[in-house]
Amino acid sequence: MIGITAAGVGVEQILLTKPTLALPDSQRWLICASVALCALAVSILHRFGVIRYCKIRSQYRLGGAVVLLAIAIFGKGLLPVAVIALVGVVSAAQVVQDLYQSRPTTRLVDPEI
Repeated sequence: MIGITAAGVGVEQILLTKPTLALPDSQRWLICASVALCALAVSILHRFGVIRYCKIRSQYRLGGAVVLLAIAIFGKGLLPVAVIALVGVVSAAQVVQDLYQSRPTTRLVDPEI
């Protein structure tokens, strides 16, 4: 829960900054670390089977958290829109990977019907 709350605060802080100035370190760390914390939590839940036991999903989530922390570390001087875009791309990649790996929930795709 703390990661989701911190991400919301981070987005609010970023929206209040001037879009033509580089994002301050504290705000960059807040948004990147909070979303990374959420990805790490989901990775742990996948790893131990609380959500669905899946090692590859756990690894993708962990990889996403590492990329987000890399953005926080090496993203000094980035504009707010660039930081939000990079965080969005990492998050969207997680969703696409999850959809790609999901199983069909209906039998409409079965050719036997």
